[in-house]
Amino acid sequence: MKVQVQQIFEYLLAVKNMTTPPIRDYREYDFYWKIDELAVEEGCYLFGKGEDEEAWLEIHKQTLDLPPKPDISIKAWLKTDYTKENIEPEVYEEKEYPPKRNQTDPFEKKIIGSTFIMKRKA
Repeated sequence: MKVQVQQIFEYLLAVKNMTTPPIRDYREYDFYWKIDELAVEEGCYLFGKGEDEEAWLEIHKQTLDLPPKPDISIKAWLKTDYTKENIEPEVYEEKEYPPKRNQTDPFEKKIIGSTFIMKRKA
């Protein structure tokens, strides 16, 4: 049984090699990087300078710290969770501030973009 399984895999490999010619030059691939185009930073090692001495390219997943907690005045403007790594935070463009409970506020307060507008109520 082992011999037959081995023969089947050898046959499949031979068929594959007949239909797909081997690529002998890296420039024949659809996409490739040259060594000087790689951003070699923390976690990226070339030519055995990482953990595996025989590796040409070695990449380790980065561990990122959580961003600092925003001030409460900024956090009120965030629509999305700021701790999500791959999501750019969304912010409110305009936000109105109602007066505090049980108090009358003679001013109308509004923030548009980075501008704070305060008008006396009529």
